[in-house]
Amino acid sequence: KRLACLMIAGMLCACAGGNRHVAVENPYIEKSRHFTQAGMAAMQRERWDYAQTAFARALASLQLTDDQGLIAQAWYNLGMARRFSGESESAQAAFRTASEMADREHDSLTALRARLALALLQERSDWRPHPLPSKLPADIHLSAARLAQKQQRPETARDEFRLALKRSDTSRQGLTYKGQAYLGLGLLAMERGDAATSRRDMQQALALFRQVGSPRLIAYTLLRLATVDTTGPARVENIHRALTIYQAMNDEE
Repeated sequence: KRLACLMIAGMLCACAGGNRHVAVENPYIEKSRHFTQAGMAAMQRERWDYAQTAFARALASLQLTDDQGLIAQAWYNLGMARRFSGESESAQAAFRTASEMADREHDSLTALRARLALALLQERSDWRPHPLPSKLPADIHLSAARLAQKQQRPETARDEFRLALKRSDTSRQGLTYKGQAYLGLGLLAMERGDAATSRRDMQQALALFRQVGSPRLIAYTLLRLATVDTTGPARVENIHRALTIYQAMNDEE
């Protein structure tokens, strides 16, 4: 979700070489980019309150640019931070604003992201996206899979999780998406009683979450693994490790 750059051609007098053309960028876009990057970094570190503050400042800066497309993206980012902060109602409001603005700007990806996020937050949602192309960004396939899972459509969820795996790159965010897709597949396998596949997929997810450094996802996956291993020392060990991580996170905060 990188911000697009709005470039304005300008003229600057050089001291000794006459006139030359330079690219001039709206300073408020540069300022918003700084806040957005800070918000993304905070999301990676699971610092939701800080991310919300950073995205709110990015949105405030973009309001001064009057670039409606970028403002729609900023509303979506703010909605995600509110969602992870547990502010469901204000997150839904942000997603509705993002969806409406993105529609007006013909930004189909931001509109789809916002609608999927909104449907996932609503207690009951029968909304389904139209059959999605197979080459959408990984995060969209991941959200579509989660919505299908919530609506008890396991085959669609499985297909979308697999597409999320295929579309994830090797960046930190891409590896996080891949881990979440493996985790989703593991939960689907657990629901159908396939313990071996569930354990394998969750172990894949766990390795990726460790690689990128996502303690909350590591702890959650350990607890899900404990559900698969219902007896024996492995279950107790996984629960103990998860609780240790949660305690360390509380101490760090």
